[in-house]
Amino acid sequence: MRHAGTVVSTATQCLRRAWLSERFGGTPGPAALLGTLGHELLQRAVAAKARGDEGIDGAWLERQVGHAILSLRLVGWGWLVG
Repeated sequence: MRHAGTVVSTATQCLRRAWLSERFGGTPGPAALLGTLGHELLQRAVAAKARGDEGIDGAWLERQVGHAILSLRLVGWGWLVG
């Protein structure tokens, strides 16, 4: 199977994003942003629980949302998150 160069370069940032882009085409929009943010927060919560972290509450979630948005800016989603 052959893939376009943009799909390969996107895959280095996020495999899920590359697959969705190839499958559905177009540029990512707000729905993709919310899906990515939800996925990122779920991963962070599972990792924290696996480490035995205590205090996964509303304040923890707010901090994680801030960190996740910063991460999304760094991988090229800044135009969606402001």
